[in-house]
Amino acid sequence: MQIFDGVCWIYLKLRIDDPLSASPMHGFCGVWAVFFTGLLAKQEYVQQTYARSPYYGVFYGSKGNLLAAQCIGIIVIIAWTCSLTGILFVALKFTGNLRISEEDEHRGLDASKHGGSAYNTHGDQNGRVVSGRL
Repeated sequence: MQIFDGVCWIYLKLRIDDPLSASPMHGFCGVWAVFFTGLLAKQEYVQQTYARSPYYGVFYGSKGNLLAAQCIGIIVIIAWTCSLTGILFVALKFTGNLRISEEDEHRGLDASKHGGSAYNTHGDQNGRVVSGRL
């Protein structure tokens, strides 16, 4: 939980927009889990899954082969994800579909793309937002 909360806090401080917190959850927590498998994989559990695997976590006395494989895996996954995401974003930018218009941005996508508001609210005579009643 500290990894997730810490990365969310850093994103807020750096003003990085991730409204679903997908990057801290799947990216950073995923990297943490893959890395710690190389440290904490118990030999008996590894052998239950991979019958004759001589590799297990560094904290259980291995020479670090599993940890090295996990680190290489992290690097490959990050490179693969960044490459494919980069290609997608360049293609979207080239076709003019990466950003919405400034007008739609100010109106909000609920109104401009979906024709209504996502929230049942309205303003009172003083301009304060009031929740709608059913």
